[in-house]
Amino acid sequence: MRWRLLFTPLFAIAIFASAPTATAQSTAPAAGPAPQLALPIACNINVDCWIAKYFDKDPGPGGRDHRDGYRTNDKHRGTDFAIRDLDAMKAGVAVLASADGKVRALRDGMDDINVRVIGVEAIKGRECGNAVVIDHAPGWATQYCHLRKGSVRVKKGQTVKAGDEIGLVGQSGLAEFPHLHLNVFRDRKRIDPFAVSDDGATQLWNAAVRSQLRYESISTYDGGFREALPEKERVKLGTIQDQKISTLSPAIVYWAGFFGIRAGDKIKQTLLGPNGRVVAERETVQAKNQIRGFRWIGRKRGAQQWPTGEYIGRTTVTPAEGAVGDVSTVEVKITVARP
Repeated sequence: MRWRLLFTPLFAIAIFASAPTATAQSTAPAAGPAPQLALPIACNINVDCWIAKYFDKDPGPGGRDHRDGYRTNDKHRGTDFAIRDLDAMKAGVAVLASADGKVRALRDGMDDINVRVIGVEAIKGRECGNAVVIDHAPGWATQYCHLRKGSVRVKKGQTVKAGDEIGLVGQSGLAEFPHLHLNVFRDRKRIDPFAVSDDGATQLWNAAVRSQLRYESISTYDGGFREALPEKERVKLGTIQDQKISTLSPAIVYWAGFFGIRAGDKIKQTLLGPNGRVVAERETVQAKNQIRGFRWIGRKRGAQQWPTGEYIGRTTVTPAEGAVGDVSTVEVKITVARP
């Protein structure tokens, strides 16, 4: 039972016992100086990892992040750092201690399985998955959730330094894709490391990290080419693989995955062949907010073979009118050769 108290659902205070009485709270020491947090994951932000969800600052229904954007959902009280797919997870992406401290609690041994496959009931009371809790300055703590099975590198009571590897990114617990969920606590209350003060002017990230964590209202995190339409469920599960495209392939399909698509965003996808020839092109307007989604375009081969050479899949997302964020463009390339 004690173990379950340490790791209750992400929607509640997960690492602390029940709150003290009002009298105890009034005499308890306040939190010490805030730690300056380092990046908790060994990756290149917006290159091979992305912030999938921010902290929900809205106390009511619905979700709003610290920039009044929609890169969160209701009651999401942490920050999600996502990696590209299951292949990246299997290759190993290190989870790092964000600040100096001492390991208070940990768990390992849960399988890395998409919760959509096993169901929420299968992980009830263990939504954080394989995890590590680190105490820092008085009143401050961090929690690292969804670590890969068998990857936890630390022991209870161990002293760690900022940047020390404590595990690997996984998909254990309440997770639909490989990612690290980071919780930050001050005086037993979860807070947003991007907006510690009420006015949102104060962050916990150190100067080096702030320069990397530029806010993006929309992120294109994955993309590739197939000979047929990609299966939506395989994209969601992270099991889709690129296919080799030849001059005899029945079709060329370019697909892209996104974090943070909002109602009103314009998504333009273009598939270019050798010499810049437009093979396919489509522009759509997003109908509703989505934390994670994907789009595709393509064309079937006619009687003629595909020309050899380089093909480019390009996606441009223009934020809805009045929305926070910049126009985002990404490209993926593939070489088509004879079989």
